Amino acid sequence: MTTPNLSQVVETFVPWCDSREAVRLWGAYFCFLRRTVSPIVRRLQRDGKVGWFSFLVHDLASGVPCPSGDARCFIHLRLELLGKSRIADLDLPPICLYTRMMAPVDGRSLEPVHVSALVDPSVPNGWALFGLSSEWVLQLAERHKDDVAMPHQNVAQFLHYLGNQLLIRGTTIPMP
Repeated sequence: MTTPNLSQVVETFVPWCDSREAVRLWGAYFCFLRRTVSPIVRRLQRDGKVGWFSFLVHDLASGVPCPSGDARCFIHLRLELLGKSRIADLDLPPICLYTRMMAPVDGRSLEPVHVSALVDPSVPNGWALFGLSSEWVLQLAERHKDDVAMPHQNVAQFLHYLGNQLLIRGTTIPMP
């Protein structure tokens, strides 16, 4: 994945579930990523309209620009426009709400990350790393069967592998 041009990033919000149900619906989350989010991202990549992407789960309290009282969880999807692509060119499905250009990014956008510790000490380089984790999670969802709920032990084991690679055991960072 490339380093994004942060002045060309569109954000959109894909409603997933009532935020009070998110923990109970954890297994369904991966199915939602596989059936809803992945096809959007992969089509746009295949068509050459977007390059870098990232996503997080957010709700009204964590920044979704939805009406007061909206209790839904959303996939906050960010997409870097490529070439001369514009928002209208993305032809996003109606499930994508509140689509807009991402607000300008400043040096604090990744806090508490110490961007200065990166080989290329730039905020876009930090966002590139964030995009890699989004790609990994989307692939984790895509590589599991559609008719089987995501087994907790699969996620735990792959997180264990990451923790091992990062030598987390030797730090104070908690891991499963």
